[in-house]
Amino acid sequence: MNSYREIKVVIAGYGYVGRGLTDLILAERTRIAKECGLYFSVVAVADAGGIAICPQGFPLAKLHTIAWDTGSVAHYPEYGQRHLTALEAIELSGAQMMVECTTSDYNNAEPAITHVMQALSLSMDIVLANKGPLALFDLPIREAGRRYGKGIAYSCAAGTGLEVLPLLSSLADAGELLGIRGIFNATSEYILRQLQQGIPFADAVTAAQQAGFAEKDPSLDIQGFDSAVKLLIQSNHAWGRGKTIRDIQITGIEGLSASDIRHAAVAGNRYSLVAEAEENEGDYTLKVAPCLLQGDDPLARITWKDKVIELNTRTQGRQLLYGLGGSASSAAGSVLADMLRLSLTYR
Repeated sequence: MNSYREIKVVIAGYGYVGRGLTDLILAERTRIAKECGLYFSVVAVADAGGIAICPQGFPLAKLHTIAWDTGSVAHYPEYGQRHLTALEAIELSGAQMMVECTTSDYNNAEPAITHVMQALSLSMDIVLANKGPLALFDLPIREAGRRYGKGIAYSCAAGTGLEVLPLLSSLADAGELLGIRGIFNATSEYILRQLQQGIPFADAVTAAQQAGFAEKDPSLDIQGFDSAVKLLIQSNHAWGRGKTIRDIQITGIEGLSASDIRHAAVAGNRYSLVAEAEENEGDYTLKVAPCLLQGDDPLARITWKDKVIELNTRTQGRQLLYGLGGSASSAAGSVLADMLRLSLTYR
């Protein structure tokens, strides 16, 4: 291990994404060490029940098992502390990188925005799976990153399964990017495809929840908010003007009629919840709304599990990227890729 560069990591939020991340780090550890010369050592983890800190790095399989079996990392023998918070885990960890996986809040982005700013002040690079801070505080986060000389990455927040951010910034920097159009939310797509088959709206929502990919309160998906935040993150990354969620015109799928959806299907077309950004004389407009897609539209070729983004360029035509079939490891994979990029860039 001594021949590798150790990166100490603190994880704020140890739910679906956080546990998937530690599983993936463990599975990929040998390859990462061999190919990249890096060793990610998870030294602190926080969840709703408390924190656990292990300065020499946790045995990751055991960490996951304890959190799963007991409901919290705070029950980890010797290292668990039930009455401390994620902010205290960040401050006590001595880590070089913070991964933010707590639940997104779109009112004030707390507690994640505080976690981000404190971690930056402690000279940590930041990986965000949480969309809240980027939806409300894009410019302040960027400015803090520059002030402290630290890297900030957020591929997972921008759209799990679509590694599009480097392409967006490359095209925008060259003045090539004119527009973004995409389908980013599996829950809304699932519901629309069920309605297309004559299944009632409420039953489609219940089926999505029972399958485990729709939230207990699916309103953020159905009302277009999740798609809007992903579009916002992508657009700010490309054009860098620091817009917030308040700058997006959002219409959800709840106003569509089942008969319109079925009639469209009979004609070989389909409705989808489409997110669009358009560059306009140094600014850009953003909207999310249900759209009637013709059968030959590239966006109409995906299943409900997939994501797709179409980029309109000035001289290179339209470019498409498909993320086919989301999986349990997709979010964790995006986070790990960001961890690697930051570690290899900010040496």
